[in-house]
Amino acid sequence: MFLIILLSCLHKMPLMNVMVPPIPLYRSTENGERLYVEADLGSGGPYYFLVDTGASISAIRPDIVQSMGLNAKRKDGYLQGVSGVSPWIEATVPSVAIGNQKFRQVDFAVGVSGIPEYAGLVPIAGVIGNNVWQEFIVEIDYGKETLRLHNEFEMPESSQSVAFNGQHILAEA
Repeated sequence: MFLIILLSCLHKMPLMNVMVPPIPLYRSTENGERLYVEADLGSGGPYYFLVDTGASISAIRPDIVQSMGLNAKRKDGYLQGVSGVSPWIEATVPSVAIGNQKFRQVDFAVGVSGIPEYAGLVPIAGVIGNNVWQEFIVEIDYGKETLRLHNEFEMPESSQSVAFNGQHILAEA
């Protein structure tokens, strides 16, 4: 009887007590502005991707798509980014793991111009964009160089509220 009562209490555990493990982020230099994350694509690797919360879709190098034996298909339209316009060629990677999060059937744009090929001496596989990040509340700690992907998130009561006026984040001093 005691065991049944104890188990009935467990389902009410608050979400904020569940710790989301940090995922390491990397920089090309000590003070580098760009952040990279390691991803497991199910074959080869390790693969390092630029973390880009402003990219609508993830992108990958053509040679990786070819080495994985994936089909790349031309889509209608073009992709436009900071470095110009590229034809929209897409491949679907069957399995992608970032930290303890696993994704199935992730679409990647292939051969997008302007994606860095190297960060220092480390080859860069591409970009992870919002088609992956949109599934989570993304927490990036630039100082600790970590990423946390929250399914749900509650801010502690001690957190400071901020406002966004369309151009700037406003916080009380």
